[in-house]
Amino acid sequence: MAWTLKVEGQVVREHDLTLGEVELLEAATSETWRTLNPLRSASCAKAIYVVLLQQRSGMNVEAATKQADGMLVTEFLELVGVYDPDDDLPTQYEDGNPQKVAETSTGG
Repeated sequence: MAWTLKVEGQVVREHDLTLGEVELLEAATSETWRTLNPLRSASCAKAIYVVLLQQRSGMNVEAATKQADGMLVTEFLELVGVYDPDDDLPTQYEDGNPQKVAETSTGG
């Protein structure tokens, strides 16, 4: 399972992070991108939240850090979710390629 984090009303999936965001997170946490998880530690949770506030909401680092520092653990946990990344994969293949989804008719 992969994680999601709701930031300013927007749900960010682990697999939607940019390489720039991951690089910032690796530097801030000393974790690799394979082990980044908001439930791994408080410092990892804070780093992910602060970087996403900055990158996705345009908040400056001071304001993002202040917001994260004042957040209760229970508030943060309400923002964390999980998803199965395999749910995005096609279910039908032909000659090793995903099949096109049939167009639906709205009728008229």
